Amino acid sequence: PEFDVADATCEAKAESLMMLQSRAHNTVATMRRKSLWLTDLHADLYYLSDVRQCVKKNVSTLRHFPFGVMGCDPPATLLSETLRRATSMQLDRGADFALYTGDFSRHNMGKLENPYKNVSATIGKVSLIFDKHLPNISKVVGTLGNDDTPIGYFQNITTDRTTNRWFVTCGEELQNAHCMTKESRKEYDYGSYFEVRMGNYSILNIATVMYSVFHKPPNTSGSDPFHQFAWLRRKLTEAARDKRKVWIAGHIPPGIETFGYTELWEPSYLREYLNIVQDEVMGSVIAAQFFGHVHKDEIRILPNPPPGAGPIFLSLSLSPVYYNNPAFKTVTWHENGEVVDFDTFYAQMSNGSSMHYELGYSFRSLYALKKLSMESFVPFAQELLQGTEQWISYAKWYTATYPNDLNSFATNASDPPSVQKQKALRRQQYVCGVTIQSMESFEDCVESARLSIYKS
Repeated sequence: PEFDVADATCEAKAESLMMLQSRAHNTVATMRRKSLWLTDLHADLYYLSDVRQCVKKNVSTLRHFPFGVMGCDPPATLLSETLRRATSMQLDRGADFALYTGDFSRHNMGKLENPYKNVSATIGKVSLIFDKHLPNISKVVGTLGNDDTPIGYFQNITTDRTTNRWFVTCGEELQNAHCMTKESRKEYDYGSYFEVRMGNYSILNIATVMYSVFHKPPNTSGSDPFHQFAWLRRKLTEAARDKRKVWIAGHIPPGIETFGYTELWEPSYLREYLNIVQDEVMGSVIAAQFFGHVHKDEIRILPNPPPGAGPIFLSLSLSPVYYNNPAFKTVTWHENGEVVDFDTFYAQMSNGSSMHYELGYSFRSLYALKKLSMESFVPFAQELLQGTEQWISYAKWYTATYPNDLNSFATNASDPPSVQKQKALRRQQYVCGVTIQSMESFEDCVESARLSIYKS
């Protein structure tokens, strides 16, 4: 379907902006709510077979690790055990819903004999596990990751058709597992994006694979694949008119990834997304943005945030394939959608024969932030540059206590000056990376920092 959507009129935008500025950042909410957030399971239904993803371990070894091993994608039992532990800690009590931000399926599914059937079966299996362990709360499950396709990053662009065959297949699996409503299927079957209304706010689940620099087939997406940008503009404009907050949830985050410092989205899509989320009206109703994909615990910063812009979080994965301990979050928020805090729970993978989840940290408490907002993230990022206590804590939870490169960039007074400068530049490179910007802007940011550090 075509979406004939224009920007709000000047009068409507002015009226909405006055309303938002008058409310400012002090919206009074009488109740706090809670939800669960999980991402990137990458379940391997062939974990103990000859076509397993984990070729670095033999099957006899993997039998001793029923929930997975470090450096490999896990079996679906990891999710079952994770949710079992979460419910035993009563984390589902009082929770309104569970959010999942993509990558149901293991890596390299294209190597299997029938990847189309195997990927859809994995999506169905994972969804049924959510339904089994969380029968009494809503499941906001359906965001597709780059491995939730028969071939990684493949997505057939069918903007001019009423439905997409793959999205229909995935939607059927989700709906059959009670993880998607019939109402959501109307949008989902067309473009794999969908809205979930939650009282005084909405969750806009967006598709991101077609924006990726690795999207296949390349150069086939057009300027607005599946008219999602038009849909997003319309939904945010409606939310501003109705004085509602909105969450955005997706898989691949915009900007730069901080492992190899490469761009994630094609530049034209990044520019359009920033035009929307940094708009003084549309961006001001976005209470938070949640993404997966990178498998690490991170923040992101908008270069030009509008008044009242909410925080952007990237969460640790359940899969330990890229060397992090499995983790998930509980998110606390006001009834109007404003995020108050989140707690991260993790389990050590050192002994794969058992999984003992425990509270790792609470974000606001660990970093002594009065509020979670884009406004508070900017000075927080500047504190990270110092390489002291904040950096040490951030690096620790980047991989949920598993050793990583960020640990080695902390300030050490005993380092010689040359090493201190090298570490300072690596920290600056990281902070440039968490700012959502193009590769060109990122490289300019790093070069500016290099000149400043080595000049001093």
